Amino acid sequence: MLPLRLRLAPVAAEDFEAMLALRIEVFVQEQGCPADEEPDALDSEARHLMAVAEEMVVGCARVIDKGPGKAKIGRVAVRRDRRGEGIGADIMRFALEKLFVEGSHEVSLEAQVPVILHHDIFQRRIKRRWRLCPIPVCAARIQAPQGRARG
Repeated sequence: MLPLRLRLAPVAAEDFEAMLALRIEVFVQEQGCPADEEPDALDSEARHLMAVAEEMVVGCARVIDKGPGKAKIGRVAVRRDRRGEGIGADIMRFALEKLFVEGSHEVSLEAQVPVILHHDIFQRRIKRRWRLCPIPVCAARIQAPQGRARG
């Protein structure tokens, strides 16, 4: 597995186009989501996370501010040929660490029903580190651990 560069920030137009191509591949072509939802109106207000290997976007996610101390992670995608390498878990760990350091104490995560089992597996893996609070059907709310420094 090659090293990843991870960045959570507003993105340049060419980076957004590369992430959008990945999201269309994963959500529209593979999962059958409506094409008119990529991109959506929330993309302009979101910070985007890119996972880059060999100068190629291999994974992405977006983070939306939901008010003081709250954020939502969504549109998590990994290239089909790079799945199974832990890229999705790396993206989630990076996003959660960054958000908690920035002062978020509640982070929500949503996924399509067919993908939620993967998130359930991920939740069990991080349960020792973060307290997870279930929300019905296809989402999870993740709260910062007690006593954790917030910036």
